[in-house]
Parts: sequence; C-alpha cells; structure tokens
Amino acid sequence: MRASSRIRANGRGNRVQDHVSIRQALRHGFWHVNFPVMLIIMGTLGLFATVQSFDIEIRAFVSAAIYDPAYVMLACLAALGIPSGWIWWSLAVPKWKLWAYSRVENIKQLKREAVSEGLIWPDGHILEKTEICSKAMRREILRLEGRL
Repeated sequence: MRASSRIRANGRGNRVQDHVSIRQALRHGFWHVNFPVMLIIMGTLGLFATVQSFDIEIRAFVSAAIYDPAYVMLACLAALGIPSGWIWWSLAVPKWKLWAYSRVENIKQLKREAVSEGLIWPDGHILEKTEICSKAMRREILRLEGRL
C-alpha cells in the first residue's frame, strides 16, 4: 500500500492521512492540476490541427479578410483552450490544497514552493479568487492554512 493512501488514528481518535513530503505534494499537484491544464490547451490545438488536416472549409465560418490558419489557431486557443484549462485549474486546485495541506507538515513552505512552481497563486492575488469550491471546502482550506 502506498504511504500516501494509508490512514492512521491520531491521539484524539480522528483519522489522519499519512504525511507526505513537500516534493511529493508538489508532484501530485503537477500531475493532478497543471498537467491536465496543459493537455486541455494542447488538445485544443490538436483538434484545430486535425480539422485543418481534413481541409474542412473554415473560411465559411470566418471572414475571408482575417482568414489565416495562424489567426484561427490563436482564436481557437483563446476561445476554447485557455478558458477550459482555467476551469479545470479552478476546480482542481482547491481539491489539491485539501489533499496536500492535510498531509504536509509545513504548509507555509508548501505554499511558497507551490507559488514558485506556478501551481497556485499567492495569498490575496486576484487570480486566487478564481478557485471554485464549496463554502465548507473553503473554510477547511483556511483552517488548515491557519487563516481562520
């Protein structure tokens, strides 16, 4: 059984997940948050490339004056890939925070390293407010961070 999946009882009788290192938590965050975001964005470009390879007439949908495959690719990325990736990030980060904060001993160090690796935004940053979670999840994250 993996160390991160074992559960033990603490002195108060509560079930607590085993601890993981900061490096393990960051690796988990990369694979569950940032990697899917990259796949979503690259998948949008791949979808466009596939459409282009079948010679589907895009000019019918786009003004001939602005038709250029590079512009259309950029428009597809801007209209589909980035917002879809951001939605994934907004939903996945709070889940990762709960997972990581409940398993790492030094949450402040974890947050510093997660910010430096581009996994999360710094506290109070306007884009931190794009995280999507329930009120209960938000309270638990703040409690684990020591901000509640």
